[in-house]
Amino acid sequence: PNGTATRTTLPTTTRYDGSTGKIVRFEIRPGDVGGGAGNRSELSGAFQPWVFKEGDEVWIQYPFRVPSNFAITGPGFFIITQLHTGIGSPSISVSFDDARNLGIGGNVGSTPAPRHNFLTKAEFDAKRGTWIGLNLHIKFSVDPDKGGFEVHVDGVKKVPWVSRQTMNSDENYFKYGVYRN
Repeated sequence: PNGTATRTTLPTTTRYDGSTGKIVRFEIRPGDVGGGAGNRSELSGAFQPWVFKEGDEVWIQYPFRVPSNFAITGPGFFIITQLHTGIGSPSISVSFDDARNLGIGGNVGSTPAPRHNFLTKAEFDAKRGTWIGLNLHIKFSVDPDKGGFEVHVDGVKKVPWVSRQTMNSDENYFKYGVYRN
């Protein structure tokens, strides 16, 4: 409905593999207001299989597409995926930076972790209106010597293995969609 932060729909369209079927569409329109620090339209779950614990190793794969007229305006955050603890900022997030590069970062406790861009603004601009295959390989741990991640885009490794703390508490949960300020 108008005036709310969430517009998540299941339209029928041509999917990543060329078949026709339902997809998840996340949308935020001008004038939408949200709770907390920004506007959001996302799916989230604090239950299995969306919850990850110490030592879990997962591959999170999903294609996404943004319209050719997609624009991010102004400074601030624009997140499309979060691996989140129960409190505070996500330990892992896929987001656009202020220069509009798409990358993976997050927080270790309350401190921002180093960010690793995997699509420059120019590369992302060239992919607008097409499906982008994102594959995140993550090992969850509060120990930086045991945790880490790597990122593949359209089958190409864009971020080689990064060892770091990937959890801020005893479990993370998956959030997928748009969250921006």
